Amino acid sequence: MLQLDLIKFSEEIQELSIKAYQEFALEKVLTQLEQEWEEKDLMVKMYKEMPDMFVLGDIEEFIQQCDDSLNIVNGTLANKYIKPLRKRAQEISNNLFLITEIVDKWLDC
Repeated sequence: MLQLDLIKFSEEIQELSIKAYQEFALEKVLTQLEQEWEEKDLMVKMYKEMPDMFVLGDIEEFIQQCDDSLNIVNGTLANKYIKPLRKRAQEISNNLFLITEIVDKWLDC
């Protein structure tokens, strides 16, 4: 490193390293959120004896998990290192918001 005189670039190298680490951490959070929601099931049960009608089962935990995930993804969107991942994070946020809206409408019925 001394022969290449990389010392004069140490500040730029450090900034690039921090940026790469932060982007990696954000990508890891987004991947974890995606994996968690791929495995989520909405609890429904048959309404009375009608095989074609369903009502929501215990939904409180599901709603709480959705709210928690929205908070996490919105936190990533506020991070200054999100730029290369913004589209992906925004898509996750939009999907979670849509899930919340659908469940709210279903509960209003």
